[in-house]
Amino acid sequence: MPLSFLSSKPIVIPLPASFDKERMYAFIKKVLDEGKNVRSPKISFDFATLRFIEPIGVVALSNVIEFLRVDKNCEVKFVNIDLSLNAIKYLDDSGFFKPYARGSRLNQFSAGCRKTTCPLQIIPQQDFTKYLYRDLIPWIEGIFDLQEDSLAGLRAAIEEIFHNINDHSGTGVGCTFSQYYPKKGEVHIAIADFGQGIPTAVRKLVPTLNDREAMAKAAEEGFTTKSNVRNRGAGIPTLIRYIKGKPGSSLVIASSTTEMATSSSSIGDRPTFRNIKDGFFPGTIVRVIIAESSLRAFFAEIQEEDFEW
Repeated sequence: MPLSFLSSKPIVIPLPASFDKERMYAFIKKVLDEGKNVRSPKISFDFATLRFIEPIGVVALSNVIEFLRVDKNCEVKFVNIDLSLNAIKYLDDSGFFKPYARGSRLNQFSAGCRKTTCPLQIIPQQDFTKYLYRDLIPWIEGIFDLQEDSLAGLRAAIEEIFHNINDHSGTGVGCTFSQYYPKKGEVHIAIADFGQGIPTAVRKLVPTLNDREAMAKAAEEGFTTKSNVRNRGAGIPTLIRYIKGKPGSSLVIASSTTEMATSSSSIGDRPTFRNIKDGFFPGTIVRVIIAESSLRAFFAEIQEEDFEW
């Protein structure tokens, strides 16, 4: 891939105070344009402004850094890392800095992964399923003290999304991070890659579609950009159906200039689509929010059915 920079001057980019879905797009726009041309070959990220970061922000930031370092061969620096700040402690505990600090946390004496966190992982394609079965699902079951394989439906939906993203991406590498919020009673699962994105992949089969139309096409039952047996075009529809059956849960998928969203309270089976205002996502990012009450209620129903049987 040829290197393409919009300026030769080093730049410093402050992280948003609250790094969430809405602020994610504007942050990315400060780093690169929609053609994935980077603003500068030398970029410093300023952590002094960060006060809170959601899982979707963690994977977005990680993907940006990996894209700059690996794909664009940029010089990336972190500045104003203050371990007394809660947001920095949280990232350190979550393993965010490990790839850039010789495999260890910044605070080697007190930092450690919290029980409520499934730490950041940069995962090659061949390890997606292994991570899902070995790490993510057992972590959720452990938080709620659920029996093994009680989350088979969620596991199947997420596995389809891993396959779906990989087949649309073309990069073979993804990033994932999850967090349980006890006060909210929610589990947030975030998955992302910096590949070609869903609309670009869809247009290889249906060239006339714009980004919004291409995202809608990808959400259709049975549609796939691949001819292999593994990807049956079931990824997005499977996850939509899972969310619809779980009160208090929601799904967001963003790719290129379009964001798709659905929730358990949405009317009908079709998700909604919107053009991302003042930004974009260069690849695909998925955020799944599962309500704790829905997981426990669903598990209780399974136990009751087993007992009656």
